[in-house]
Amino acid sequence: MTDPTVPSTAPAGWYPVEANSPNLRWWDGTQWTDHHHTVGSSPVQLFAQQGYGTPVYGNPVYGAQIQAARPPSAPAGTSPYTAWIWILAILPLVQLLELPFLISFYAKAEAVGLSDPTALTQLEFSQGSGYLTLQAIGLLVYAVCVVIAVFDYLALKARGVVRPFPWAWTFLSAVVYVIGRAVVVRRRTGSGFAPMWVYIVASAVSLTGVLFVTFSFLAAVVRDAG
Repeated sequence: MTDPTVPSTAPAGWYPVEANSPNLRWWDGTQWTDHHHTVGSSPVQLFAQQGYGTPVYGNPVYGAQIQAARPPSAPAGTSPYTAWIWILAILPLVQLLELPFLISFYAKAEAVGLSDPTALTQLEFSQGSGYLTLQAIGLLVYAVCVVIAVFDYLALKARGVVRPFPWAWTFLSAVVYVIGRAVVVRRRTGSGFAPMWVYIVASAVSLTGVLFVTFSFLAAVVRDAG
């Protein structure tokens, strides 16, 4: 059987392999994949009834293309867990590197006395290099998240996962990619939420550490003021 012919600009979707055939094959927008599906005597009507979309494109030889049809599932046994996504999931713990700086700054601030604005200003200037270091760490983590998301995306495609969640969402936020990826791979493989929960826990641990140190300092300030 030869590959069905569609225009090179046709969008991704299921296409009949022959005129009026119930046998469909997935076109990913650039090439044919090995995913096949059989739907019955009227693929257009059946897909519409199932809510997959309505026919918007057709040609006299191969019939209608079904827009917005569900992408095929990944091959049986495909794992959604790559080494890259686990690294991304625990990256929020890097925020704990801020704790030594915060503890040092708060201890010095308490020592010079909060009632002396001049001393506090001098302390802030003296800690300038520390602030720059924290900013550099933040930018580095941001860049690393983007790179990791790219490799994770490519790894999923190599495993046969059709249309993984786009890695570019990481530019907005790593948490957007982690959550979006979890939803998409769950649809394709049947699992994939574990890294999302690890990311949430790691973020909570980091935030808790920073807030604990900050509130401990504020409590000390209130106690000394009283």
